[in-house]
Amino acid sequence: MNQKMWIALAVGCIVLLAILLTVLRALWIAKKDREKRPFDKPDFTNYAGFKVTNLPGDEIVRLESVYLIGRKVAQLEFVIDPEWKAILRIARKGVPLRLEEFQQNYEQRTVTYEDGVRVVVQQNPGGEALMTWTKDEFDYALYFERTQMGLVGGMLDDFVRETETVES
Repeated sequence: MNQKMWIALAVGCIVLLAILLTVLRALWIAKKDREKRPFDKPDFTNYAGFKVTNLPGDEIVRLESVYLIGRKVAQLEFVIDPEWKAILRIARKGVPLRLEEFQQNYEQRTVTYEDGVRVVVQQNPGGEALMTWTKDEFDYALYFERTQMGLVGGMLDDFVRETETVES
């Protein structure tokens, strides 16, 4: 009886250790999935297998920061003179763009086409705006925290037409 108890205790400890390791691994993976890693340029070849080869060429648009979120989603942060900020997220088609923080109750929702690309535009006049589209096997989301009349339309065509992403 004593030997059976020790065997049961050892098996129980092994099972408990396996459960603990599984939970710790899941937490580690979840942390990595949220990790925002800075890059010097929008080339994510070694991590996500793609790079951004072209960005809007308008002189008022400046790329400020480049990140990779969770090894799958690129985030490019822009300043649009004089004071507007835009965030562009890019991922392979079907990979979630992690837009939870940008989801608002938008007052207006429209669909437009830029060079044959279907773009969903959601916005609150003078407030937030979120545009999403798919082009060349990549999903895109362009977010403005604040806007002014004409900013969304004026910038949207530049971002949709000029932004190019390729597998690498």
